[in-house]
Amino acid sequence: MKELVEQNPSYVFFERRPTNDVIGSAGIPLLAMASVAADRSLLPMGTPILAEVPLLDGEGNWTGKHQLRLLIALDTGGAVKRGHLDLYHGMGEKAGVAAGHYKHFGRVWKLGLGHGPTAAPWL
Repeated sequence: MKELVEQNPSYVFFERRPTNDVIGSAGIPLLAMASVAADRSLLPMGTPILAEVPLLDGEGNWTGKHQLRLLIALDTGGAVKRGHLDLYHGMGEKAGVAAGHYKHFGRVWKLGLGHGPTAAPWL
């Protein structure tokens, strides 16, 4: 099971743009380490979340620590189902290697008031 989880057969290609912005499925440029791809049935586009992001060492091993980050769901993806999120790491070789190491667990809290104006800002 561990060997299977540590493989990363998912590759993502973004359209080349003159501004070098990467546009997610929400139609908004993605910001490295702040934008995530999420399952729309759980986290609709624009949902703000607070997440425990696992901290990794240089080899991609979990250090046993997490960092709290404020993130926003701005994209979807084929491997993003149910509770799985993909954190956007940016462009380039370094970002690609870093993204390939993220296969660890963390916790996520959906932000917004249940029945107030921030309950569904994406509608």
